[in-house]
Amino acid sequence: MGAGEQADATAGFDSRYLDSHALVIITSGSGSYRDRRTGADGIPVQAPAILSVTPGTEHGYAPDAAGWSESWLLVTGSGVQPYTRLGLFDRARPVLPLRELPTLGGDFAELRTALGAADPIAPFSASALCHRILVAVAAAIRPADPTDAAARATAAFVESASLDISMEERARRLGLGIAELRDAVRLATGSTPIELLVQSRIRMARQLLVDTELPVSRIAELVGYADAAYFSRLFARRAGVSPSRHRSQFTRGRPAG
Repeated sequence: MGAGEQADATAGFDSRYLDSHALVIITSGSGSYRDRRTGADGIPVQAPAILSVTPGTEHGYAPDAAGWSESWLLVTGSGVQPYTRLGLFDRARPVLPLRELPTLGGDFAELRTALGAADPIAPFSASALCHRILVAVAAAIRPADPTDAAARATAAFVESASLDISMEERARRLGLGIAELRDAVRLATGSTPIELLVQSRIRMARQLLVDTELPVSRIAELVGYADAAYFSRLFARRAGVSPSRHRSQFTRGRPAG
């Protein structure tokens, strides 16, 4: 039914009613939202966030003195209902933080153009653009999947397994504390960071022993062990054979060159 954008807006609304659903995306700045449920003090709003207003709700919102930037759209019809199941337009939750700003590109500009066009196909274009915006916002209000974050942290941990650094330094480079690193690895693999580190190093060593002719002492260094004797003992415990025996088992009969 309508769409628009405002940069550095300093004015808001009070005691306002709408006949449609309204979605306001606050892209920068801060302010507050008020309705009968929130009381006079309202709910603080800090970008990135959305204001989600249902029809007939008396409400008001305003940026702080520094202003905020917003994009808004008004929607109505049966097509709105599926978005309520995704968390939008919940009368009890009019302010929702965004994990990140959705990538909308020029969608709002295209939507305004479609809404003002006389072309008979324009309403269909406007509807498609509106759905695209709503889908992007609905995805951005969903809480982050902890398994995704754990998998990313664990993959980065494995990539740096060959570095001869402390576990504290490994966690720090991932932006985590030791406990957070432990939880992430356990969630992603069911293992501990120490065990995953050893597994990763032994796996790299196995590959280097088969694919190269580097001495065992050099391979120990490459996978993160300064003490070649310790590496050989560890490898034998994990692989069941010594590094040199592992190499001979997998290279026997291989054509030279």
